[in-house]
Amino acid sequence: MRYGFIIEGGDVHTISELTQEAEAAGWDGVFIADGIDIGGIRDVYLRAPIGTYTGWNLFAEGRFEDGFCIFSGSFVPFAATRTEREAAGDPRPSLEERYTDHATYVGLVSRAAQALKEQRFLLEEDAQATVAAAQAASVP
Repeated sequence: MRYGFIIEGGDVHTISELTQEAEAAGWDGVFIADGIDIGGIRDVYLRAPIGTYTGWNLFAEGRFEDGFCIFSGSFVPFAATRTEREAAGDPRPSLEERYTDHATYVGLVSRAAQALKEQRFLLEEDAQATVAAAQAASVP
C-alpha cells in the first residue's frame, strides 16, 4: 500500500466525500481508526470488532512487494489486555479496553445483529447464531 489515511470520526457525508476525493486522487485506502476499510455493509464483525479486518494483504519483500494478492483479506486480532497491547506497540485498544465485560461485548453484537436484521442484511437464524457465538466467546 502506498497511500492511505485513517478517519477517527465524523459524519457519514463527510467520510463519503473524503473517500471519493481520496479515490479520485489515486489513494489506496481509507480506514477507520482500527485500520478497518470503509465501504460496503458494516457487518456485526465490524460493528463489534475483535481485530482489524481488511480486504487486502501485503506480502514479504520479494513476493508481490507493494502489490496485492489473494483476495481473502487479512485479520489482525486485538491484544487481549492493555499490557499485551503496550508490549507489542499496538496503537489499537485491547479487548479489555474496548469491552469492559463480556455482557458489554454480547450487547454490542446483539444490537448490531438486530440492526442488520432490520435492514434485511441478516436472516433471523444467522442473527441468533451470531449472538450465540458471541455469548460463547471469551471476549473480554
